[in-house]
Amino acid sequence: MTSMIQKGICSDRVRGPSSVNVDLLECPICHDLLWIPVACQTCETSFCSTCIDRWLADNPEKCPNRCKTYIKRKCPSFIVKLLAQLQLTCYYQSQGCEQVIRQ
Repeated sequence: MTSMIQKGICSDRVRGPSSVNVDLLECPICHDLLWIPVACQTCETSFCSTCIDRWLADNPEKCPNRCKTYIKRKCPSFIVKLLAQLQLTCYYQSQGCEQVIRQ
């Protein structure tokens, strides 16, 4: 049985002209593009929801950025808007798919 845990999106899949700096859209835990992002209320750093949930399982209430406590909040809307502007190659590109999609 395959894992049902969504992994991040590798920034190598970003295609097309983009004025977006993808380095700013990477999760500081997995270093892939943010996937279903959430943020720390204190430092406002965004994380993939799966990554931060795994982090918190081992480090209850501790932010990876060493804030006093991690309090989950919605990801800032400008991050979500930037992610939506990205054009990505299909996950199955290695198998011949040439589609370019929006996230």
